[in-house]
Amino acid sequence: MASATQDKLVFEDCVLDLATRQLWRRDSLVSLQPRVFDLLVFLINRRERAVNKDEIQDAVWGNTVVSETALTRAVMKARRAIGDDADEQRLIRTVHGHGYQFTGQLITVDASVVEDADGVTDGNASASQTSLLVRSVRIVFVAAVVIIAVLVLWLVKPQAPDSALRIAMMPVLNDTGSSEFDFATLGLMGLSNGLLADEGQMDVVRAVDVMQYVDYVNWREGDDDTLHAQALRDAYGASHVVVARLTQAVGGLRLSYSVTDHNGRRTESTMVAVDTGSLVRGMVRTIADRLGGVRHALANDAPSIDQDPFINEAYTRALATSLEGRCGEAVALFDVVLARASDTPRAQLERANCLSQLGRWQEAEAAYRRMTASASDNANPVVLAKAFTGLGRVLYETGRRGAANTAYQQSLDIAASVNDKEAIGRALISMAILAYGHRDYPTARELLARSTLQFRQLEWAQLPGQIYSAQANIAMNDGKLSDAEQFLEKALISFRAVGDRRSEAMMLNNYGFLRRLQGRFSDAEPLHLESLRIRKDIGDTVGQGRILGMLSILYQRKGRLDEALSAAERAVTIARDANDALFLAGGLAQLAATQLALGDAQSAQDSFDEAGKLYTQIGDQSRAAQVSLRLADIDVQQGREEQAAQRVGAVLAVAQDNKLPAPAIEALQRRGDLFQRRGQLEQARASFEQALDLIDESGVTDQRAPIAIQLANLYLDADDPRAAEPLLGYIIEEESTIAGLRLQARYAARIGDSAGASRALQAAKQLSPERWGADDERALQFHSNQAQE
Repeated sequence: MASATQDKLVFEDCVLDLATRQLWRRDSLVSLQPRVFDLLVFLINRRERAVNKDEIQDAVWGNTVVSETALTRAVMKARRAIGDDADEQRLIRTVHGHGYQFTGQLITVDASVVEDADGVTDGNASASQTSLLVRSVRIVFVAAVVIIAVLVLWLVKPQAPDSALRIAMMPVLNDTGSSEFDFATLGLMGLSNGLLADEGQMDVVRAVDVMQYVDYVNWREGDDDTLHAQALRDAYGASHVVVARLTQAVGGLRLSYSVTDHNGRRTESTMVAVDTGSLVRGMVRTIADRLGGVRHALANDAPSIDQDPFINEAYTRALATSLEGRCGEAVALFDVVLARASDTPRAQLERANCLSQLGRWQEAEAAYRRMTASASDNANPVVLAKAFTGLGRVLYETGRRGAANTAYQQSLDIAASVNDKEAIGRALISMAILAYGHRDYPTARELLARSTLQFRQLEWAQLPGQIYSAQANIAMNDGKLSDAEQFLEKALISFRAVGDRRSEAMMLNNYGFLRRLQGRFSDAEPLHLESLRIRKDIGDTVGQGRILGMLSILYQRKGRLDEALSAAERAVTIARDANDALFLAGGLAQLAATQLALGDAQSAQDSFDEAGKLYTQIGDQSRAAQVSLRLADIDVQQGREEQAAQRVGAVLAVAQDNKLPAPAIEALQRRGDLFQRRGQLEQARASFEQALDLIDESGVTDQRAPIAIQLANLYLDADDPRAAEPLLGYIIEEESTIAGLRLQARYAARIGDSAGASRALQAAKQLSPERWGADDERALQFHSNQAQE
């Protein structure tokens, strides 16, 4: 269906005017970048089909080579402009692995009706022309008068407190002409955020989140603040954006600032003072009074940090240095502040955060514990909750996950006491990640559902990417790889929308892991390498080490063992330099696996031993048990089966005593393997059955399919296809794997279905050609010939 006016495309409450290259929505002009406008027109004109990404890039960008990220951002902006989003996809549908399709319905508009009763056509009446309700000029005039009246009232009268009020403070523009005030760009931004949140009890978007957004969209002076307000509302629930400019004034400094909401309402104010701290205090007082209806604590001339302007400026410079990522320098500046104002919670918190970012875990832990231990009944709950969150991160990074969960729970309780929904949601995400790490998937799912509820109540258009990321990891462990891919795509869109490149790199890395699970090893490597490139771009050395560990696994699976060893050794070196025990233990375990693949069993045993000791030191019993099982594998390879059996038995006893289902399941699987090697098939079947029973009880499902395949093969070995049938029924419903398809072929051949065996083997060959062997090919030819006969 096409619009009768060929120069306009009309759908829902939107009108694309092709002649003026403008988008109108609900009678308001929506600013669109030229590429985004072209993208919308291109998709609409080809709405009868899904358009692949290469075709879109050729049509919209021409000969310019752009990354897939540029296309994703353009789609995100197009959706936002027309009132769609990645979750609903009402108008622009993502076709996974292919491209996009416009699914909206164009509305036929009679050109004779487009004019209003007074015959007004073009020019200033464009919005009225194309309105789906076709208002008259008189109605538009009356509406304009009403809007002006409301705006005047809003300007002269403070607004009542708004439950959805949330401030996004942009970097302060330094227009003084002096580099002496370069620190003000991020320093005054961070100081304003802290004063608004900590003293005025107002909701603010974190400075680090705003910085990511600013860097991603290349924000600069003169941009349309309304569009940024809309984008920050979608990403972080912001209701207002504050843009401030610092200039020289006679005898001092001037801070001019504007406050813009997502509807385009804007107010402007100016402060004049002799120092930057006084300027910020004045701005914060006014914003708190006008927007929040709050008499700010600073209204009584209380200092932002200290009565001494030198200390205030030192704190502001420390904030700026910290936000720039120069945490070593920032700690020294915070020390200067705390030497004079030792009881300043915000300075204590920022210093502890810097120590944490530097990986100085012991110092960071001591700082957080001092804050949480000395907190009084009248302590600021916002700062205290953040201190417990920081403590939880340190405990998590150093492997003390039980203690980390306790710290996150304390943060959650404090956030709940003041109904800080964002803080509640983020604490729940952290606790879900911990539960996932313990393979307690039911608890992780519950926590993620509770977190989702908090952010939905905030009416954020886009959930934090961490929710989707955790859901993807759980889906991968459940073997639901298609669901995992959808969650990963949502996470990637969410992180890219807010410019979180570190998390974007993490998602690309996880995509690579997913491709490995799918047997698509050639597709996995570019994803890991792109993730590594981003980590290098942003200077994330530890992140590079984690990706090198993933690449080592990939190279090992592809038989590129020298490359696997090099990547694993580099990962271990980075982990040692970072003084990260948990990361180092994981790196050593992967290094050992590579050394074992190269035939160096002694070096592998040494690496596994060191990894096991580290896991034991940090109290991670589950991973320590898994390392013991790897050592049992070495024992088997070296012909020490009795020693392997002893290790497996010890792991099983510890896992059962401490209620650790994941290592218990793996130990039962290893015990079944040992029984099978010895020809004790009845005991092997019993051990595998016990493992499957524990999987059903615990919900730790990631090993279900491999164990079910092993057990089904044992039943077929015993010429008992009927016993194998329930297991086949389960495996067929799961994501296809080459092992599962080989089993299906074997079962089909056993019951005389050569055609079914041929189909299963053909599917296995297509699924994972890299793992297709000569025996597979001979079996395929045999069953194909049998089926033809």
